[in-house]
Amino acid sequence: MRLLSRIIVVVVCLQLLLIFGSWIANAYGFEVQSLLSASGIRWTFGKMIGQTASSYLVWLLVIAFTYGVVRKANFNLHASDYRNRLAWRAVITMTILFIACIIMLAFVPHAVLRSVTGELFPSPFATSLVPFAAFFILLTSVIYGCIVNSFKCISDVISAMCNGITIFSPLIILYLLIADFVCSLLYVFVA
Repeated sequence: MRLLSRIIVVVVCLQLLLIFGSWIANAYGFEVQSLLSASGIRWTFGKMIGQTASSYLVWLLVIAFTYGVVRKANFNLHASDYRNRLAWRAVITMTILFIACIIMLAFVPHAVLRSVTGELFPSPFATSLVPFAAFFILLTSVIYGCIVNSFKCISDVISAMCNGITIFSPLIILYLLIADFVCSLLYVFVA
């Protein structure tokens, strides 16, 4: 956590350096856009949400709440009680069904998740791979957790998801700061 905090401070300092550096460089006649000019301030406030909202942020959130559920499900490879064996059978069955669905949706000729040209990359399959895999892991974790009694009700699942978001919150903050810095950097030097 300490390292992450230091990285966040460095990114904030770089952002401040970019803001004031672009202003000074523009004042000295360099061909850069100033973030403190009228157009720079309008760009910053007008594009702030759009520039940080991306599929990467969604992936980070999906992975975060999936991690929380996996953690709370308490997977146990060594327990030999009836509930644990039943839960592992359910997980294996879900995995086989998942693989069969993926094969039918993406790997057969003229599959639905292929691109118009028949390619896998880029295609709907490629863009949905991370969320689909996270959903599969989340679903199997919930099923396992329900069978072994780690999840007694739906509020336990929601609580586990929120716990995952809490654990990943420093990374979410770091992502937002880095995305804003990169977009500001592109505005200053490219726009």
